[in-house]
Amino acid sequence: MKQGRTGSKDFISRVDEEVKSLCQIPKVEEIDLYFFPVYMSQHFYVVCYNVRDMTCHYIDNKVVAGMDKYTKVPEKLVSALTTYT
Repeated sequence: MKQGRTGSKDFISRVDEEVKSLCQIPKVEEIDLYFFPVYMSQHFYVVCYNVRDMTCHYIDNKVVAGMDKYTKVPEKLVSALTTYT
C-alpha cells in the first residue's frame, strides 16, 4: 500500500469504484463487513473488518505464532478505511 496522500486518494477512489459496482448497496454506511485480500511475501490471506462490532479477523491457512507475520498491514488498512469512511 502506498504511503501518504496519494495512497489515500488511490484507496478512496478504488473503494468508491468497487462500491458503485455493487448495485444493491446504495451507501457505504450500510456495509458491515469489509474484506481485503492481501498478498505479501509469497503469502495470501484475507483481512476482514466488522465495522459494526469494531473487530478484525484474519482468514489464513498458514499457522504462525503471533501477529508478526501480518507486519503493519492491518494498521495501514484501518488507517485507509478510517480515512475513507
